[in-house]
Amino acid sequence: MSNTTTDWIATQFNTASWTVNQIQIHSKDRQLIAMLKGQITLYITTTWPYVAVMIYTVLTKNIPPSNKSTARNAIEAFALTFSTIFFLYLFNA
Repeated sequence: MSNTTTDWIATQFNTASWTVNQIQIHSKDRQLIAMLKGQITLYITTTWPYVAVMIYTVLTKNIPPSNKSTARNAIEAFALTFSTIFFLYLFNA
């Protein structure tokens, strides 16, 4: 075999190897993006109750408790307690 034939074969082998490596990298990138999308969706889904309760609490902060019914105060306290415990349990586990 001549030297040019050997060089041509080596070049073809390196190109094929590079293409296989690129395909593997693209596959891993797709898997990573899919996992990241799943994690973001899970995070948003599990944190929105806490965020909603916090926004509601801030918006109704200036309403005196005497103007709220006993049931409303109890519901607000329950929602705040439940969402806080859920949030702490989920993200400290």
